[in-house]
Amino acid sequence: GLTEAVHGMAAYGGGGGGAGDLLPRLLSCTQAGVVHCWDLNSGTLLDAQVLHAGESRYVSASGGVGGGDAQLVLTSGFDGRIGLCQVGGAGRDPADLTRNRRFAAHPSARVLQAKWNPNPVALAAPGAKRSYLSCGTDGLVKLWRVW
Repeated sequence: GLTEAVHGMAAYGGGGGGAGDLLPRLLSCTQAGVVHCWDLNSGTLLDAQVLHAGESRYVSASGGVGGGDAQLVLTSGFDGRIGLCQVGGAGRDPADLTRNRRFAAHPSARVLQAKWNPNPVALAAPGAKRSYLSCGTDGLVKLWRVW
């Protein structure tokens, strides 16, 4: 299963899933900038790639997500920068996401909640079309709405 060492965030809504649905994928980001893609159902590691601060990156997920549809998820690095990753949707070019590299400063991204919470699922926002959780190494969980 997943342990305390896995600081990451769960993604809600977007893609093929309904709003508020927990996707069976979790991304964690280490201080070395390595992004791990986990399967929440089995707790197994699906993929690991290096992600630089603010960089967009494709993260593969065997079996696909939401029936093969791509999902956009956020990671929060130790330097406080937000990274945008694509999970699933094999064949998509990561360059498609370059326009989102400045996501952290984008006016359409707002922090809805920020609190210390070891159980990110409790921060779900069923009413939001696209909501994401990010977690820094300080344990602060932030809930974002993107529209």
